[in-house]
Amino acid sequence: MEAQNPLSSSQIYPYFHQFLLESGACKQGGLNSEELFAEVFAICRQAVTDQTPGENLTSRYVEDLRRRTGNSRQTELILCLAWVALTVQDQPTYAEAAFTKRLQPIIRHSAFFSKARQLAITIRQHERHIKTDFLVDTNSIPAMKVQIEGDPGQGNTYNENTYNINKVETLAPNATTVVTKHYHINGVSSSKLQGASDEDLEALADEAAAESTNPDTRKNPKTLVDTEVIREEILTWVSKVRPLLDDAWKAGFQNIWSDILNMQEVKEKVYNPGKQKNTNFNQYLVGNILYYMFEDCGALSEDKEYNASALCMALIGTTEHQLRKELSKIPPKEIKNRLYDYFTKKFEI
Repeated sequence: MEAQNPLSSSQIYPYFHQFLLESGACKQGGLNSEELFAEVFAICRQAVTDQTPGENLTSRYVEDLRRRTGNSRQTELILCLAWVALTVQDQPTYAEAAFTKRLQPIIRHSAFFSKARQLAITIRQHERHIKTDFLVDTNSIPAMKVQIEGDPGQGNTYNENTYNINKVETLAPNATTVVTKHYHINGVSSSKLQGASDEDLEALADEAAAESTNPDTRKNPKTLVDTEVIREEILTWVSKVRPLLDDAWKAGFQNIWSDILNMQEVKEKVYNPGKQKNTNFNQYLVGNILYYMFEDCGALSEDKEYNASALCMALIGTTEHQLRKELSKIPPKEIKNRLYDYFTKKFEI
């Protein structure tokens, strides 16, 4: 397969290629690597030259790309990798930062996004000062022949004729040799990025946007959210409702919540309080989950009727709060479905 690869000279190329080999993303998306790199580059080029950055991305990028590919999964894969390519750029332009920040909510529920997010974290851990030239004339890029034999990640053979990578850090967990670099990203130790959540990456995107518009922020970089500390705060907070629990739930209640906080669907939202005041986490979402546990999963003691006001009082000491209403609402659909699967398996409901 002859491939005109506009990303071949970028620092991010080896990581993207390794990602494709190991995840089989091309196969899932129904694309070959030539088409994929060309489309990702085209989206990035459009974004960095956009005269109205961040505006109407669904109609101007998503729908346009879907019409061009004729395939929703291809569209998702291309957009996720374009998001990665622009997210990891050092000192992004305002257009780049605006694009990634607006695109993330659109693609965050894609089947490819979780792995793409981890790819971005890996690149940021191992590379510094990434500045990919998305304005390069693709006609000046030498053709590269890439042949991939076998299923990606399963005994594949990779033959490269005109493009040589002298040293590529192995990203596979079962690699024989792993080279680990330790960098600090904008004053944040790379060790803090291990297993980083959406909120962590959003913090990086926000920081990048701030840097592009306010140079002074580079002197006082924003630190990432310490999710471990907030996680413990959530566990302590929900333990206040323990007296209302059925006896069968009391012993394992903290372990159940620990499992819930490990769910990707929950992690994406629970560490972002939004406009909620006097809290470090999304109390409304936690309230929704508690309601689901009490009403649908049998967490409430049999001699008690569910009372949102009593629960609100136990949690924050007042009923004059929006939380009381949230304690009568089910969680968002994707979280409810995930909780249903979890409790069905756990209790054979």
